[in-house]
Amino acid sequence: MGKRKIEVKKIDDDRIRLATFQKRKLGLIKKAMELSLLCDVEVALVVFGAPTMSCKTGKLCQYSSKDIDILLTKFVELQPAEVYTNEDYDEKFKSKEDKDLGGDSPAEGETNAVADHGENAATVEELTRSLRYLQNTQGGQPTMMPTPFPFRPSAQQAPPGMQ
Repeated sequence: MGKRKIEVKKIDDDRIRLATFQKRKLGLIKKAMELSLLCDVEVALVVFGAPTMSCKTGKLCQYSSKDIDILLTKFVELQPAEVYTNEDYDEKFKSKEDKDLGGDSPAEGETNAVADHGENAATVEELTRSLRYLQNTQGGQPTMMPTPFPFRPSAQQAPPGMQ
């Protein structure tokens, strides 16, 4: 089963929220390690877990590619080139289609082709663009082409205005 888009909002169920936190925390640590190793950059990650019954202050988790004290000193001394907060989520990470449709999930009774069929599914926009391209290159009649579907013409192949 392919990955499904989820609505990014607080998870109400405590048990599910904790399980999601644990999985995503490990995923975040893995990504931080990969970023450090692949790009030869210094990375420091600090995660404060939400307070629980057993730990009123929340648990602290940290990852650092080098000595955390050295990285924190750099952090305090330098001015950030980029700053992000939760308020930036929609602008930075929501796709254009999600913004146009007003949400992540399909309306009741509709299906999300990408969620239901994974990477092999094409969006309506991709299919429409491919059909228009084929009609323009084949005298108005779409024909079979020996390319994998969905057809994504490169900038060199696409007719003017279709890029």
